[in-house]
Amino acid sequence: DVFKLMEKELAKNPDCKVVGFCEKRLEAEKKVRLQKKIVNLEDIYAAFEDTDVIRFKDQILKLEEELEYSLCIENIQIKKIFDWCINQNKSVILISDMYLSVGHIEKMLHKCGIQGYQRLFISNGCQKRKASHGELFKYACDEMQIKPTQLIHIGDSLKSDIINAKKSGCETILVKRNKDTKYFHVPKLTMSDEQKSYYSMLKQFCNNRLSYDYGEMKRFGYEVFGPLLAGF
Repeated sequence: DVFKLMEKELAKNPDCKVVGFCEKRLEAEKKVRLQKKIVNLEDIYAAFEDTDVIRFKDQILKLEEELEYSLCIENIQIKKIFDWCINQNKSVILISDMYLSVGHIEKMLHKCGIQGYQRLFISNGCQKRKASHGELFKYACDEMQIKPTQLIHIGDSLKSDIINAKKSGCETILVKRNKDTKYFHVPKLTMSDEQKSYYSMLKQFCNNRLSYDYGEMKRFGYEVFGPLLAGF
């Protein structure tokens, strides 16, 4: 969705038009990941073959960072658990596989009200991944000078957050994902590409913001009345 929005924004700029940017961005990341498992945004843009992207690389890269920041929202389920841990004076560290820089992730976390954690471990900054047999968990434990059994990793990805954390010897808690909305659903076959992009963003927003303890009326408000207002 971010790449589709970027394509739309780039089309407005007469000096920086890139035809089919979304597909080219996906291909560039796919290409660089075949060469190396841990990548950052600079690596991805270095893999572009499009001359216009190469020419305006810094400008386009900055646009991606700005859109990632403006579109990020907190996952309300995870945020509740995080806040509880902070209020209970627990030592909290954050662990993630991501191609964005540590500094940029810190800004996004601050925007979402994620504050009070001790350390942030990002794959491209540590050169370790959760997805690689839990190497990033082992690295984080070593850095924090704790045993893996002293770390309880909480996440919503069964493979990366639970299975790979357990491989590293950590305790885990799986947070159930709110995979689908109950009321907000439209067959995508009836939509244009632009409508699909906006629909996906609204659906993701609803899924991230809905909590399992919400009553039917609050859920209805998020999924029906909220998108209706957004349409105006």
